[in-house]
Amino acid sequence: MVSDALSRSFIANCHTPVRQSVDFQKMAQIQKDDPEIQAYKTAITDLQLEEIPLEPSNVKLLCDLSTGNIRPVVPNVFRRSVFEALHNLSHPSIRLTKELVSRHFVWHGLRRQVGEWTKTCQQCQASKVHRHTRAPLEPFEDVRERFDTVHVDLVGPLPPSQGYTYLMTMVDRYSRWPEAIPMTDITATSCANALIYVWISRFGVMRNLVSDRGAQFTSALWSELSRILGFTPVTTTSFHPQSNSLVERFHRHLKAALMARDEARDWIPHLPWVLLG
Repeated sequence: MVSDALSRSFIANCHTPVRQSVDFQKMAQIQKDDPEIQAYKTAITDLQLEEIPLEPSNVKLLCDLSTGNIRPVVPNVFRRSVFEALHNLSHPSIRLTKELVSRHFVWHGLRRQVGEWTKTCQQCQASKVHRHTRAPLEPFEDVRERFDTVHVDLVGPLPPSQGYTYLMTMVDRYSRWPEAIPMTDITATSCANALIYVWISRFGVMRNLVSDRGAQFTSALWSELSRILGFTPVTTTSFHPQSNSLVERFHRHLKAALMARDEARDWIPHLPWVLLG
């Protein structure tokens, strides 16, 4: 069988999605007037170019035969539609999409262009699991005086003791001075009151207050409190307790000490002694 027959067979039986998206008859017409495509004929290249007649019009389509496959040389106006016809079949990876397109078509800069289009495919970005970039942790500023920066967090629910089931903990970063305030609930209002009546009334207003992204610490009330008193609320990264490790580590010592004391289930009377220790 002669090569022309093979070529016509390939073009006629090309992938159904490609034939639906790409008009090879029109591509052959555009090739005649495209300076870039005509330059292929005189360029020094490894491509084995041949004009393949298309049925039924017998218009000739410039193709490459160097790989054993019949690969049309695609003008610029058809490149995006060729990419979408092949990539949208199953949305393969960047590498596989490059191999799929280059197996059946050819043009200058194909792999670079296909790679860029695959990276920006919205369906791939919305549906696939990607390797997320992990940014390095930002270090805290050095603290030079007491009660300048305070870390705050919540513990609980704990076994009920005299009506209390939660603790609001605060630790000064410079001196490591801890406070643990029993609470019946952990609403934003209760947390704001505990901060004012226990810490600020005794030690003054801190410059920075570090917390996680709990609803109490990201509420409008907490933001308004920081604006009125003049401290800066600093929230740590979500689901990353290491960012607030000073107070998180304190929780471990605190709960272990309460459990180790006699009758620890009624922990309210033991709390002052544990903090003293």
